[in-house]
Amino acid sequence: MHRLPERRDLPQPYRLHRRPARAGGSPRGLLGLVCLAVALAAGGCGFLQPPTVTIAGARVVDRSEEAVRFDVTARLRNPNREESLELRTIRYRVAMEGLTPYPGQRAAQATLAPGGEVVLELPVVVPVADLDPGAASIAWRLEGSLLYIAPGALAETLLDTGVRRPRIGLKGSGTVRLDAAGSSAAAPRPD
Repeated sequence: MHRLPERRDLPQPYRLHRRPARAGGSPRGLLGLVCLAVALAAGGCGFLQPPTVTIAGARVVDRSEEAVRFDVTARLRNPNREESLELRTIRYRVAMEGLTPYPGQRAAQATLAPGGEVVLELPVVVPVADLDPGAASIAWRLEGSLLYIAPGALAETLLDTGVRRPRIGLKGSGTVRLDAAGSSAAAPRPD
């Protein structure tokens, strides 16, 4: 009876070795590449125009002894004629003269129909103690981003896997009157 040689008895070139794992080769990355290939082959969501954002101004909506709340008005429009856009999250930061920047985040929770428009209010809260007691208005500057996707399972998968996270930037500035609730912003201008 013939016995097979043991592994340690084989010359070096015949020994079987485990290959080390490749760096960066994760199942998530592979899934993302497959989804991207499918999207490109199907002519998927890569050809949509992003929504347009206009910062229209700001107004005081509430005031207490502790804080002043004003809303920055953002108008979002879908320039696409055939596809809806699902608005996900708006992250923003508002800088005001001499104050610590205010960070904010808002779930947009809206779908823009083709050619449609929606108006969103982005809240900003400023402690009264931080304001100049005699100030009638305050200049502000907003910068941020909007995460959006086209509707459909493929777009959702690309977003969830991190392959495609379409974002657009938003900027605007102006002056908000602090002396009365419901006052309009003076000279808003998109930057």
